[in-house]
Amino acid sequence: MVPVYIRYMGISAYGLVGFFAMIQAWFNLLDLGLSPTISRETSRLVAGGLSAPTYKRLVNVMEIFFCLTAIVGATIIFLLSSYISYEWLKVGSLDVEVVVISVQLMSVAIGFRWCSGFYRGIVSGASRLVWLSGFNSLIATLRFVFIVPIFIYIGASAPIFFLYQLAIAGFELVVLITYCYLTIIPKKDAQGALDYEDLKRVLKLSSGIAFTSIVWAIVTQTDKLILSKYIALADYGYFTLAVMAAGGVTIVSAPITSALIPKLAELEAVKNYKKLIETYRNSTQMVVVFSGSVAITMAFQAKNLLYTWTGDAELALASSGILALYALGNGMLAIAAFPYYLQLAKGDVRLHIYGNVIFTIIYLPAIIYFSFRWGAIGASFIWMAMNLITLFAWLPLVHNQFARGINTAWYLEDVFRMVIPMIIFGYLYSLLENNFYISNRLESSISIVISWVVIFSVGVLFSKYLKAEIYKKIRHVYHA
Repeated sequence: MVPVYIRYMGISAYGLVGFFAMIQAWFNLLDLGLSPTISRETSRLVAGGLSAPTYKRLVNVMEIFFCLTAIVGATIIFLLSSYISYEWLKVGSLDVEVVVISVQLMSVAIGFRWCSGFYRGIVSGASRLVWLSGFNSLIATLRFVFIVPIFIYIGASAPIFFLYQLAIAGFELVVLITYCYLTIIPKKDAQGALDYEDLKRVLKLSSGIAFTSIVWAIVTQTDKLILSKYIALADYGYFTLAVMAAGGVTIVSAPITSALIPKLAELEAVKNYKKLIETYRNSTQMVVVFSGSVAITMAFQAKNLLYTWTGDAELALASSGILALYALGNGMLAIAAFPYYLQLAKGDVRLHIYGNVIFTIIYLPAIIYFSFRWGAIGASFIWMAMNLITLFAWLPLVHNQFARGINTAWYLEDVFRMVIPMIIFGYLYSLLENNFYISNRLESSISIVISWVVIFSVGVLFSKYLKAEIYKKIRHVYHA
């Protein structure tokens, strides 16, 4: 839907949408790990491991915290709306008063959506995933698709967009609260105060989750916060668009890692270390080929991809460098995350925490300097460079601790063996493509597909595991 938004709102107004998403991500830091914690406590209630009165008291305490925090946080953003609009954002051609109203509306919408996260945790903990998936799909459709008739028949200004988002956020919160109280939260009275030991246990769990969440939010959102201050909203819109597109790389790896994590934990539990390492290495090859082919295609076809998506040649040219660097950085991140899965299986994430702290200490001053000095392209370069450093400097330490002896083979056979030929063929295809004039979006999309097919096929050809699996499938079909 992004190209539709840009068509109706303009790239500067879309920059406000990117700012809205960034503020929402920072606001989530106030969660302090309580949403995942209430999800776990709800699961314990359903399984009989927690009494209904204790759970009810826990919910009541957390509801007060979430409600008060939402009010305070939304009020602060509301009161800072003039400063944000006049001093922080470079609004360019937009009317500053329009931006003020937009920020005020988004402050309330953010408060509503943040509270919704708490009740989503309850629904998820109760394993009402079918209902939750359907409801999430409905809300996403209302938020992102049904705004278009509003653009057409009412108007496409930023305040109208955020007023609509506020209405949907309010509807979302009311439905979630109603569903939780009608179907999940016990109706028994929560007599007495919450037991200190129960509260201590909950806070201990939430603090560990909160630390990881805070570090990750700092790492992923600092560039967006800094750039919102130093570049024009139009340029911020280009940046947001490119970063969103590059996110497709991590989406590709998610299904593989979702299946991998419980499998590694299972193999660790039964002490089958040989199978654990084999699964770890085979899954690495899968992610390298699947996510790597997408990242490399995006890097070499960034301009074509953005042009095909938006139909705007100027936008494609302005954002292509950002997309290429972020796509490569996300591709490295997808591979560099593997030792974390190994640590989860082993039940020891101390090195992961230390690594995050070191990463943040280096990343923050670098992103501030490069963003201030070179803007969005500087931030994109640092994101790629830091993930490159993590991939080659930090991972050997983790392997040495949890899987001694596999480091050289993992790099040479499970990463470089596929990545280097994929990059070479992607580069050669891009050189060949330069000899042809691409005049429309259809030709551009065809070029992207051909590039990906070539890169992906080369990756499969050089992957021992994937090639063997395909051969086994073909042989099975032949014999059948």
